Amino acid sequence: MMKDHAKVFCYWPAWIFTAPLIFVADAKCARQVLTDVKTFTKGADYTVRFATAIGNGMVTTVGDVHKRQRACVLRFFQKKTIDTYVPIFESKTIESMVDMDLVKVQPDGSIQTNLGVKDNFDIDLWVHLITIRVIAQICLGYDSSVDTAYEREGMVDIAFGQQVVGNRIFFKMPIFNFDPSIRKLRKKLDKMYGVLGDVIDKRNVTYRNNDATKDKEPDDILKALLDSGCDPQEVLEQLTTIVFAGFETTATFLSYALYRIAKHPEVQERIRAEMREVIGDKTEISHEDLNNLKYLACVLKESMRYSSVIPLVSRE
Repeated sequence: MMKDHAKVFCYWPAWIFTAPLIFVADAKCARQVLTDVKTFTKGADYTVRFATAIGNGMVTTVGDVHKRQRACVLRFFQKKTIDTYVPIFESKTIESMVDMDLVKVQPDGSIQTNLGVKDNFDIDLWVHLITIRVIAQICLGYDSSVDTAYEREGMVDIAFGQQVVGNRIFFKMPIFNFDPSIRKLRKKLDKMYGVLGDVIDKRNVTYRNNDATKDKEPDDILKALLDSGCDPQEVLEQLTTIVFAGFETTATFLSYALYRIAKHPEVQERIRAEMREVIGDKTEISHEDLNNLKYLACVLKESMRYSSVIPLVSRE
């Protein structure tokens, strides 16, 4: 549409009772819209439509509530903190590959690939497993692989929720309680609240209500939320927001990126060469190693540009 209508154009959604939308694809204009939060607010796309799926977490809240919620967890999204997660990224990647019978870990710790025997596998499922396990571990201190049945069910539920909400955001459709999709979504959300509630109960029993282990509680997002004193429902909605917003977007981006890389063998070979040069025979990867994978970083950024996971961000 940009080719036909330039970088700013008007679009009228299919829903008959909605107002026209102004699409802004110019970088300078978009920056102004996204940074001027007093003039351009989140609006009903977030406070109503997104909130139907994830509740009142920091993605959907505005004003002082949003500032308080954001301040509570901001440090966990800073690079110096993310660098400490690299061992978790690596271990969950290997764990997911073992569970999908892609590799075997030998007694000496070396990894033997099964890809010569098993040439075809579901890359999309693999990256979704990695993503949900990483998020569960770093945010909740929880190993989601202990309940693989709900782990897979939860991944499907999140994808369903994003599809339902995404359609209603793009077409500006209202939220009706009698809508079968909305009713189904809310049932799935209640089940997720139940699972997260069990994780919180286990945290309380294992650490917070146990004097012998209280000082060993993981320093993660769950601890920060519980320490903040916010009410239990807000804790659930904040956790749901982080899982919902971070899971499908990350996994889908990785799927797109791997697909694009697979379509360009020369890019694969250059990535392999860079990894051999930077990582070599190391059995553990550090954040310094990742920082030195310059070409891989460029490929991932180009994949994100070419196949955008979040095609638009709305403001009113």
